[in-house]
Amino acid sequence: LGWLRRNGGGFGKPVFGAREAPGGSGVERFDLANGLVLLVQENHSVPIVALGAFARAGTRNETSETNGIAPLTQRVMLKGTRARSAETIAEEMESLGGTLAPVTGADNSGCVMTILSGEFARGFDILADVLKNPAFLETEAGREREIMKSEIEAQKDNTVIVALEAFRKLIYGAHPYGMPLLGAPENLDRLGCADLARWHERYYVPNNLVLCVSGDVGGSEVRDLVERAFGRLERRPVPPAATHAIPAAEARLKVAEKDVSQDVLIIGGTAPRAADPDAVVMDVISAALDGSGNRLFTELRDKRSLCYYTGLFYHGNVEAGAFGGYIGTSPQKEAGARAALVEEMRKVAKDGLTAEEIQRAENTLVGNFAIEMQSNAARMNRIASDFLSGRGFDTSARYADEVRAVSAERISSVLRRTFDLDRATVVVVRPPQP
Repeated sequence: LGWLRRNGGGFGKPVFGAREAPGGSGVERFDLANGLVLLVQENHSVPIVALGAFARAGTRNETSETNGIAPLTQRVMLKGTRARSAETIAEEMESLGGTLAPVTGADNSGCVMTILSGEFARGFDILADVLKNPAFLETEAGREREIMKSEIEAQKDNTVIVALEAFRKLIYGAHPYGMPLLGAPENLDRLGCADLARWHERYYVPNNLVLCVSGDVGGSEVRDLVERAFGRLERRPVPPAATHAIPAAEARLKVAEKDVSQDVLIIGGTAPRAADPDAVVMDVISAALDGSGNRLFTELRDKRSLCYYTGLFYHGNVEAGAFGGYIGTSPQKEAGARAALVEEMRKVAKDGLTAEEIQRAENTLVGNFAIEMQSNAARMNRIASDFLSGRGFDTSARYADEVRAVSAERISSVLRRTFDLDRATVVVVRPPQP
């Protein structure tokens, strides 16, 4: 495919050597001369290693005509290489006691492996083969197309997913973030193996790859494996994602009628991107207003019986994030529930959060984070996500302190700039009206 041309690159000079993350995260960064980035965090508490290999290419790099090519390419890559069939890959991973699965998001695509530390080198060999030498067989591509189309069809029966996709489309407009993560079925039918091979050749190049490892393995061992497998691959130009402006906030309403038993409403808009310093503030705000026991749940469900569930979400991407207050209710209570949700969100925007709400939210975030970090897979995902989003691979070491440092004044400032309910996007998915 062309990207296998070699140039003799490796870890070589100190400028391409290891860099320990500041702040005690224990993450080492190794930079190959060809641009590939390796992040390693040793954790010898259990004999397990988690590895993720990510290309900076997701929905953001697609167009309306190619929407779906990122996840389809990644799935088909795992279904056979020039040396291994799909069955061979599955059988080898099973014999090693490991798993290998595709992942695709708005900004990145890749695959993740979890394996016993004693079999890490053999598992890594399989993963490297998948990344470098995918066969893109039409028989396998055809199966994956049908699986993806079935998943897309199934999503149409999930009221929450329908509401979220409509919400993203409205707040992001023509930006690729507004397109479905799984793609459009009509695109999948016309995307051939040649298209997938071109996508792979374009984006799965060393200077666009990030490998992240957490677990019972030494950094030098991983570095040597990566250097042997990828060190001689040639750096290549990577097409930048097309530039699309994020639409300015304005009042938008989308009502979709489906054969469902309850209504789902989302009210919100764009929010700070993942690398914005205010992202951690949004984490605290969403933790304070999501889950049972928060003011939305207490006021709308417990006191007024207006809904089945309610809360608030925040998600950051590389270019722009999103937030939304949500509610699930009966058709008969839709109007009252919507008005009450807007009322409570206006109160939050005007008055901020109470000291008790802030304390509880910060405790929740710090506690959940500490529990999450017990898993090597979660550690790997967190390190990779932080690095790929622009936050920095050492963010996990300081996250708890950043959460604790969020003040009521800072929360109020972010709320005033973000919770503009007069220009909010509203999505309603409900049963057909009589």
